[in-house]
Amino acid sequence: MKALEKFKSKSIGYFLFLAAAVITIISLIIYIVYISGGGRADALVFVAFAVLLAAVAALFFYDGLFADIIAALPAVCSAVALAFTLEGGVGNIADSVENIVMYGLKELAIYNYILAALLAVAMVVSIVACFLKRSGGKSKS
Repeated sequence: MKALEKFKSKSIGYFLFLAAAVITIISLIIYIVYISGGGRADALVFVAFAVLLAAVAALFFYDGLFADIIAALPAVCSAVALAFTLEGGVGNIADSVENIVMYGLKELAIYNYILAALLAVAMVVSIVACFLKRSGGKSKS
């Protein structure tokens, strides 16, 4: 019951972080499908996804001195994942835009577009959540 009470005490900032985590899980599934279709895999993207999810979980239990630093991690991890998925799919996007077959798989470009959109939304949501209150409890000051 303590976890339920803690969940009820969370404010809009934490729920935005939770929304970013859900978007990240959806992005992770799409990224795995993208890789299975022949897309370029990058371990740093998986690390960024894992750190983002761990940071959101840590913010649920921890609201101490370093909570503001932990709150910045989801935005940074979303940006890193966005950069590396775009970097890995530049050939796919170029072949799709030019309608040629050069060094990418234009069939995978749709995954790159979807990942870019989802990760950009997760990044913006995380940035906004950084500036909002995460707990609805009394102020510690």
